[in-house]
Amino acid sequence: MGQRTHLFYNRPRGAHAGVHGWPVFCAARGRFLFDFVHEDKLAPEDLAKYSALLLPNTALLSDEQCRQLRAYADSGGSLLATFESSMYTERNEKRSGFGLADVFGIRMTGGVIGTPAGDNGYLARIEKPHEILQGFSGTNWIPGRSFESRSLRWMTRF
Repeated sequence: MGQRTHLFYNRPRGAHAGVHGWPVFCAARGRFLFDFVHEDKLAPEDLAKYSALLLPNTALLSDEQCRQLRAYADSGGSLLATFESSMYTERNEKRSGFGLADVFGIRMTGGVIGTPAGDNGYLARIEKPHEILQGFSGTNWIPGRSFESRSLRWMTRF
């Protein structure tokens, strides 16, 4: 989580913050070599040594930081972001959409919906046919499952 996000972000009511750090926990648990990158060190020369960046609910990002992350992804870097990453400026002002919306090809479609602990808190969108999805008809959505499913949003670009 970014330092500004850690200090100034007020998570939406009903949203459980802990689960958004799950990618970092998995990296540590899986004994993958990883590093913490400071949010003010996103220049190309700082990020060149990384093949992937994880943004665990890094909600507060400046336009310049979004530009730097966009350039990183455009140059072949992989990004994974959760929940409200890039939804607020560095001054904690809510944007009308995600600052990284174009990177992930997403847009906001509604407000945050919190779920009680342990509930299955997200839906997976069916984007193309696959044999594992046979039998799902009349819908583009199926219930998702996660580790501790709570109001999750995952955004990836690999």
